[in-house]
Amino acid sequence: MKCNGCSFTYIGESKRSWTSRGVEHDPGYASNKESAIKQHAETTDHDIHPRDAQILEHGVSNYGKRLFLESWHSTMDSDAVNARKAFPRA
Repeated sequence: MKCNGCSFTYIGESKRSWTSRGVEHDPGYASNKESAIKQHAETTDHDIHPRDAQILEHGVSNYGKRLFLESWHSTMDSDAVNARKAFPRA
């Protein structure tokens, strides 16, 4: 997810559909106070909404692969606010 008002970017992973996962990050509805998206929207008053999310990968059911892809995409996007996880050794 990219903010419409600045360079803030959030990259996440989930096995669940974006329909159910996106609600957890929606600044207007999210009850999860730890959501980086909700915190950003509330502290900056910027327009960031789950409906604007871009799905980067589809159909990855393996948890380890999803974590790898989240780390890889977060590393490739220098604006991502995600905590960067070290890549596993080959």
